[in-house]
Amino acid sequence: MTREAGLDEAAWTALYQRLETPLYNAAFRYVWQRQEAQDLVQEAFLQLWQRRATIEAATVEGWLWTSVLNLSRKRRRWQALRQFLQLDEGEPLHSAEPAPDVSLQDAQHAQQLRRAIDSLSDKLRRVLLLTEFSGLPQHAVAQLLGIPAGTVASRRHLALQSLRAAFIRDTTPRQQGSRSDD
Repeated sequence: MTREAGLDEAAWTALYQRLETPLYNAAFRYVWQRQEAQDLVQEAFLQLWQRRATIEAATVEGWLWTSVLNLSRKRRRWQALRQFLQLDEGEPLHSAEPAPDVSLQDAQHAQQLRRAIDSLSDKLRRVLLLTEFSGLPQHAVAQLLGIPAGTVASRRHLALQSLRAAFIRDTTPRQQGSRSDD
């Protein structure tokens, strides 16, 4: 960034090239649709471009992460509302079919991960996504979310513990006779 306040085109482009993929990864794990996640990242960068004269260079990365996570949460709430009200005319919000080039086992693991992340509270999900995909140090995530660094660490630990438990639960073989369809 060349100035303390304001963002020029070169700096904006450099930010996009560096952060587009990690931002997409976080957004995808909120909305679980590739195109939606891409749209959310594009929307955040468009908003940044529109506010480029007033954004401080020192805080631009945090602003982008916050923007993408907030847009993702809003989109997720809208999806849930649409699904509840059945406004999507039978079109599934989440495709159950994996991409053709994805193996069955990879698709099953992805589905397990998706269910596990979806089951996290929003507080745990935000910390997990920021600590795992932003590349920001823990103290920066704490500052971004307005919580103590120790809280970031404990929420990350709880989120990972919950994910591990979900994978253990999903991969534990079922006992013979415990299925209801036998």
